[in-house]
Amino acid sequence: MAYPAFSPQGIIFSFTGFRPLFDLAGEAKNPQRDIPWAFIASITLAGMLYILLQVVFIGAVPMRDLTNGWAHVVFTSPFANLAIALNMGWLAVILYTDAIISPAGSTLVYAAAIPRALYAFARNGYFPRTFLRLNKQGVPQISTLVSFLIAMAFLLPFPRWQKMVGIVSGATIMTYMIGPVAL
Repeated sequence: MAYPAFSPQGIIFSFTGFRPLFDLAGEAKNPQRDIPWAFIASITLAGMLYILLQVVFIGAVPMRDLTNGWAHVVFTSPFANLAIALNMGWLAVILYTDAIISPAGSTLVYAAAIPRALYAFARNGYFPRTFLRLNKQGVPQISTLVSFLIAMAFLLPFPRWQKMVGIVSGATIMTYMIGPVAL
């Protein structure tokens, strides 16, 4: 199945990458100074990167592929397919390898951030005090175990990464819409 070159779910998912910043803020040595700078830098860097990627993609699409218009430009993997079309197979291999490895990076970040968020909920009285238990290294072990089990329950029904990203992005947008109404 082919996907259009533009994937709003992936972009929304990547822009929510700043959230672990706040979940792990308690680990910072000077959070009043470091967190605002990290937030501004992450949003600015992600925005510039995605604008640059779109400009490069638009400029690199061969004219022969545009004879029927942009609506007919369909790639299964936009940048990798474009690299192949431009006889840059080595770059396509790197892009496909990155597509396999990159989700592991997101997983590691959230594997650290979510247990800390559960720990904070318990510290604020929203969760049972058992979530406050730390091991010798200062890791909230009950929170880590619970977040792992919940993650497995959510990941197992999804056959592909794109499906999960679409659901997570949609749920994130819903939480952004609920906030102003609740306020």
